[in-house]
Amino acid sequence: MKYLTAEEIAAELRVDISSVRRWLRSGELASIRVGRQYRVERTVYEAFLKTREVPLKEPNPKANDLVFAH
Repeated sequence: MKYLTAEEIAAELRVDISSVRRWLRSGELASIRVGRQYRVERTVYEAFLKTREVPLKEPNPKANDLVFAH
């Protein structure tokens, strides 16, 4: 098992460490405590990312049919 620190997650996602700590404290991102630090199992982190995915939207076919009058 590979565990990530909050700092590693913040660096990988290019977000502020306070965002990662907020996810950890709220339980949105499951973790274990080792002393005063959080550790997140890689598979748990990847599952967390899946819950944050934004689906691709299908293009609007009517938008391509617009005709502009001059």
